[in-house]
Amino acid sequence: MTSANYKSMSLQELRRYVLDHRDNMDAFQTYVDRSQEEGRMININLEDIQWQIEVDKKMDSSHHPQEQDYISEVVQVVTSTGQELNITTYLLRVYPETFNGYDAYMDIPMSDPSDIQTVYSPRLNKRWTVVVGPKESPVNGYFRGDYSENNPPAWVFGLRST
Repeated sequence: MTSANYKSMSLQELRRYVLDHRDNMDAFQTYVDRSQEEGRMININLEDIQWQIEVDKKMDSSHHPQEQDYISEVVQVVTSTGQELNITTYLLRVYPETFNGYDAYMDIPMSDPSDIQTVYSPRLNKRWTVVVGPKESPVNGYFRGDYSENNPPAWVFGLRST
């Protein structure tokens, strides 16, 4: 495959190609370059004593200090066609206040319907409207992104309280 073909791939397609062709250094370098261009990768100069502070700032911006995570939470959803379903989430993250534009975040198996409009957690007695999503989860590595049986792909939704 030529580097021109790598450029026509989405970053996710290129990532899958690199994982399947680990000896292809051209594809790997293209993946690294594009990941850096899209802000999904940072460079660290270990001689710079500020590097840990900068990494911590980036990490903290995506997490609220008082967020609550609910793994395998059963939620009731209503789809755009009015269908009511019970779905088991991979993760339901609830914020104590609106954070990064959301009151909660949910990811579910891609095998579940993606046209969700509302979400209700009976255990938490909370109801949300979907304001962002579905989007394919950008999470990579050991958590889910390697698409193995224990790490399947997911839809991600941003939620606001109703």
